[in-house]
Amino acid sequence: MNNSQISARVTRLAAMMTLLDENPYKIRAFEKAALIIENHPEEMGVLIDEDRLKDIKGIGVSLANIILYYAKSGGPVYEKELESRLPPGLPDLLSLPGLGVKKVQILWQDHQINSLNSLEIACKTEALSRWKGFGPKLAIQLLKAIDFQAKHARDFHLDIAVNVGKAWLEKLSGLPSVKRIELTGQLRRGNELIQSIDLLIEANPEALKENLKAHFALEPTSSEPMILTDTTGLHINLWTADAVDFQLRQLMLTGGDSYLNRIESALLLKGISQNSESSVSFDSSGMTEPELCDWLGIQWIEPELRDHFSTFSVDRSLIQNQDIKGVIHAHSTWSDGKNSLQQMVQGAIDLGYQYLGISEHSQAPYYANGLKPDRVKAQWDRIAELNEQYPDFHIFKGIETDILSDGRLDFDEDLLAGFDFVIASIHSHF
Repeated sequence: MNNSQISARVTRLAAMMTLLDENPYKIRAFEKAALIIENHPEEMGVLIDEDRLKDIKGIGVSLANIILYYAKSGGPVYEKELESRLPPGLPDLLSLPGLGVKKVQILWQDHQINSLNSLEIACKTEALSRWKGFGPKLAIQLLKAIDFQAKHARDFHLDIAVNVGKAWLEKLSGLPSVKRIELTGQLRRGNELIQSIDLLIEANPEALKENLKAHFALEPTSSEPMILTDTTGLHINLWTADAVDFQLRQLMLTGGDSYLNRIESALLLKGISQNSESSVSFDSSGMTEPELCDWLGIQWIEPELRDHFSTFSVDRSLIQNQDIKGVIHAHSTWSDGKNSLQQMVQGAIDLGYQYLGISEHSQAPYYANGLKPDRVKAQWDRIAELNEQYPDFHIFKGIETDILSDGRLDFDEDLLAGFDFVIASIHSHF
């Protein structure tokens, strides 16, 4: 797991402890630890490997052990212990928008709501609308969230899936039977929501199975693909190929549907046979994917575009890192950022950027060290100094201003007029 995933799981532990009325000091320690983990510049796994986890202020021995389990094993015994003391479906309520841990506790202890199903019934029968602190608006919001969760129960966001995929690439690449391994399918196409991790492996299937069992005590399914389950719940599909058909199999397994139809039509025209698992009788070894597409007579398209296009009228390519000239939403230590203004500028220059848009929090979010008007003007002066110091780089004066409960922006029009750009955001009172 990466830091964001570990932080979310530690936050969940703190919430379950709150539901069980555990020691409030211990709960607070877990909540603070979750923030430390989320914002730490280094991955917890690296700190564990280098025995530096103990050096992080705010992480005690018990929390360090929990982080160790999450980073390396998937979950500590303590998590299972807390879950065993709660109704099985109750922790699921913690993920719903609009339901903090206190509201979940009220639902459970005062109204016997302990699962998504019982909550859905309470919303549909309008019982929840009548309970103090809830109301009809929240009931509608919760019904939408429950419906969305049901439709996307097996969906994972791309950032989580990428980290899981990379971890499995690293894990499997060292096996004796694995000659080559690459991501394929949805993840290679960069879909926003991922249902499974697909890996294409140049290996003998039986040898791969034996390696998985011997090295990791894993028992994949005997089907094609072989299926494993990650600790996050994501299915890991292992597709095998030999050197002869690896490149063509990668092209076909990547998809998407319309692009795959063009590939299959091109194969038929070439007289190349296929079976139901997309294996083909053709030697694609030694070819790059663009070369293979050229040989098939189809246009090579970036994998990320294959869900939407099967061909282009002209060649196109994705935006690359070198195409990005600057960023326009950034926070420094003037509000809740981690680096000083000058460090931010130097970091942007080191990345090859030509400009940086600084947009600290406005005054309403005091918890984020938001800027009052006098500090705004002081930062403008500092930005002017840095613009003189770095003549080939430009810092734009911006602000992330709160939209207040009455719809007004957090600063008056005269002050707002002095910024180069304004980002308007809702942080509360929506």
